[in-house]
Amino acid sequence: MNFLSTHDTERAMTAIADEPANGRDRFWQSGRRIPAARVDDALRRVLLAYALIYTLPGVPCVYYGDEIGMQGYRDPFNRAFYDWNSTERRLRGPLANLAALRRDCDAFDGGSIEVIEAQGDVLHFRRVGRTQSAEVILNRGLRLLCTQAFGKSAEINPGGFTILVEENAPQNVGYFKIY
Repeated sequence: MNFLSTHDTERAMTAIADEPANGRDRFWQSGRRIPAARVDDALRRVLLAYALIYTLPGVPCVYYGDEIGMQGYRDPFNRAFYDWNSTERRLRGPLANLAALRRDCDAFDGGSIEVIEAQGDVLHFRRVGRTQSAEVILNRGLRLLCTQAFGKSAEINPGGFTILVEENAPQNVGYFKIY
């Protein structure tokens, strides 16, 4: 099982973007929120982490509330009630797309994995399934990344990712599906 948050850990948003609790008392933990100026960056980092979890071998798991960017330190602050009125939508669509990609592409269904590059701010790997292959490129850096995937040019935004899927024996040249 691959996960970022659980009922036993700090929430992904909090762990990625805020100051670690480092044994601080419950009063300190109870009043902490990520400063508004850092929320956008935190959401991008959480999405990048989920892109990795959904494309690696194993079962990707989303702890309730991570899809709306819930925050919280250790128990009980990581177990708040789900905010059904949340207007945060920046993670929902991409997480649904990652789930659809994982379900539809057999490269993620037990396919082999080959690391192409793991250096600095870049992680680039290939998953190969029975009928499809996928190249996953994650860029945690601050600059646009220009690289090659399946022998074609690919650009990956700063703090972003690209997942390209090809048929192992293509029937149609240039066909692709967007998730």
